[in-house]
Amino acid sequence: MKILVTGGNGYIGSHTLIQLIRSGEFEMVSVDNLSRSAAGTMDRIEAITGVKVKNYAVDICNREDLKKTRAEKDEDWAFVVKMALIIRDLLQGNPKLK
Repeated sequence: MKILVTGGNGYIGSHTLIQLIRSGEFEMVSVDNLSRSAAGTMDRIEAITGVKVKNYAVDICNREDLKKTRAEKDEDWAFVVKMALIIRDLLQGNPKLK
């Protein structure tokens, strides 16, 4: 089963990837625009799990870029981690998002 995790380079997303990889049941794909995370996270996930996770560096709000990543993969499930943080920031009045 393939699972897409958005925000896979962030704290919650990377830990989600690690736990799902450790289960041994899933092929993982990540989409993260790296706006609030480090590019080296995928290398650390690979060092921890021994599995290389493909990360697409696109913004999930850019529908055309997201369509390109979806065309290459046929995921069974998606974990939308990044959007939850954006909503939290909007509710808290983050000036960067106004």
